[in-house]
Amino acid sequence: MLHALSGSAEEEAADQPLTKAIQRVLEDEEREIAEAFKEAIQTLPEEFRRWRRRFRGVPDAPEAYQNQLRESRVVRLVGEYATGLVRYGLSPVSFFQAARGVQLLADELIEAASPGAESLHKADIAVAQRRRDRGTPAPVPAPLRGLHEAIQAQRESGAPPAVGIDLSSHPPTAELPIVPVELLLGAIRGAVYGPQEAAGPLLGWLVDVAPLRRFLFTGYEVKPRGPRTILLQQEAVRGKRQRDLFWRWSSETESAPLAGSVHA
Repeated sequence: MLHALSGSAEEEAADQPLTKAIQRVLEDEEREIAEAFKEAIQTLPEEFRRWRRRFRGVPDAPEAYQNQLRESRVVRLVGEYATGLVRYGLSPVSFFQAARGVQLLADELIEAASPGAESLHKADIAVAQRRRDRGTPAPVPAPLRGLHEAIQAQRESGAPPAVGIDLSSHPPTAELPIVPVELLLGAIRGAVYGPQEAAGPLLGWLVDVAPLRRFLFTGYEVKPRGPRTILLQQEAVRGKRQRDLFWRWSSETESAPLAGSVHA
């Protein structure tokens, strides 16, 4: 018995350095998100932090969860700009998770259209399965043949692969490879720990902010194509800048060099 207890204590002691290292990584990540989000919100127009208007229709989160979020490191670091989000069960992390979900979906769709990729039908099924694996209650996506062919045409012309997002009220722009909105919402629901009803407002916020923060999505440059219509062009940022979250979400990107010329 004593030997067993001694062994357990030794194992716990051995695990402590690893636990502390993981904790430091998580704290650094939270600090990075907090600093980037605060910089973005402070330098964007006021309309982008009117949370009641942005998240109208999203139900209030349980009080216990709101209290938990208020005590989180990210919310405390961001301060007043984050407290209004807590009501909806969201935090600054939610916005980065949503952007990551959109980026991963774009990566997935572009990869599915690359030479040597699995068949389009299998790619459709794979995308749908991954949405379901993340617990996303999104329907199986409509056939992506037009999007697939548009991305292939980009490659053949020598242009960087790109996908479009169109949230405008007018019919989708024919010449753009538009990603179905239901796929985007599914990607965000699968990436964000929060209410499902928040997926639409989060997507809207990202699309509205994107023309002002051209490198909002890792590995892509945003190119505005009309009201609430953007193109995500792949491989726009290279080197350390691509991994610099603060820079990508800051006002510095409003005057950043054009695609393919960022190497800092």
